[in-house]
Amino acid sequence: MQIYSALAIVQFGLILLITPAQTAGAISGEREKQTLELLLSTKISSFGIIFGKLISSMSYILLLIVTSIPLFSLVFLFGGVTPGDMMKLFLFYIITAFAVGSIGIFYSTLFRRTVMSTVVTYLTMFLLGLVSVILGIYIMTVQYNGPGNPGIPFILYINPAVGLTDILVTEPGGFRSVLGVYTTGAAGDFWIHNSIVMLTVAAILLLISVYKINPVGYSGRRKGKGRK
Repeated sequence: MQIYSALAIVQFGLILLITPAQTAGAISGEREKQTLELLLSTKISSFGIIFGKLISSMSYILLLIVTSIPLFSLVFLFGGVTPGDMMKLFLFYIITAFAVGSIGIFYSTLFRRTVMSTVVTYLTMFLLGLVSVILGIYIMTVQYNGPGNPGIPFILYINPAVGLTDILVTEPGGFRSVLGVYTTGAAGDFWIHNSIVMLTVAAILLLISVYKINPVGYSGRRKGKGRK
């Protein structure tokens, strides 16, 4: 389990480190090369552009995840890990890469320079991870000191590192056992709820990105600037 946890944490760190660099320049790079208007004039829909850019940018990440399977398979020689655990971990990797990639795509449509979008993407990930943990600890402290059964703060559901912790924890109840939180309303594993929240946020960011590069809205903004 120690070897498995170490490999899982290293792989998770690589995903968080590489994904923003692959996705943050997807749209801003087209602006810098002055090819965005040509791309918008094609028959490809704005959704197709955003989704295609996301998939093409994440192809290296998916390749990294797939090629690490033989390395993880060495853990089976020592036992303690089932194929189901491996499938759960790699599914969470893909969801995390998709969520982080959507943040990079969003900032790529928001800023005109790739350097700016990349820096803001990394900064957002750092602040979200740090702020969610600090607020989560504070809320749990208040709940433990107050009446009633404590629950897991919702702010922790946006942090993929907490979801990974839940997957790697082997005690009954997963991450809730580590926290000492026992609630009947939080049915299911924490990482599942964490994945649902991340996918929801990713979908919202992608929809905003689609709207921002919509050819009709884009041409309308261009005409408005021309009249000014």
